[in-house]
Amino acid sequence: MKWLLDTHVAIWFASEPVRLRPEVVDAVQDPSAQILISVASWWELAIKHAIGRLEGGLPPEQLRAWWLGYPTVRELAIEAAHVWTAASYPMHHRDPFDRMLLAQAQLEDATHITSDEALRAYQTPILWARP
Repeated sequence: MKWLLDTHVAIWFASEPVRLRPEVVDAVQDPSAQILISVASWWELAIKHAIGRLEGGLPPEQLRAWWLGYPTVRELAIEAAHVWTAASYPMHHRDPFDRMLLAQAQLEDATHITSDEALRAYQTPILWARP
């Protein structure tokens, strides 16, 4: 199975996995899984860190290093096709980072792991991170 982690899921898994459903923890720890973490997540975290809105957890660079130490994790670059797909979605949700992650999950044939309820408006495969 291929999973794309939402930014908050990457943070919670590394620092507070108890916040995640057991199915999510199992999915990420499955040695046969492919875990994608978007460069968009690192960008989002860097911005939040720079403006003092990143609470708890590891600094963005350390979180990235921690995740890239997992053998099943691949960093996902932002490609032009991701941009055009994200721009084509209806504006149910205005957060550009979340829209990018949805587009990347769609084009990379991955299931998005998130707890962002606003994303229910989109018809994309999601594994809900929280009950």
